[in-house]
Amino acid sequence: MAGKGLDPMQTRAEVDATLPLLAGTHGRPYGHMDPAEWGEYAEWMAQHDLISSAPRTSDVLTNELLP
Repeated sequence: MAGKGLDPMQTRAEVDATLPLLAGTHGRPYGHMDPAEWGEYAEWMAQHDLISSAPRTSDVLTNELLP
């Protein structure tokens, strides 16, 4: 179900497009985040003024909450 004000068909299309990107690839499990790729993305976001500065990868990626 889409959130209030969201188009359910658009939301379904977004989910359908995003899920394969999160699927396990290269022998990694579903949802795996590569620290180097994440760092590059954070730098890109900072360069484009989407965030004020790129955080250190070690400050934002953790397995601490996994069972």
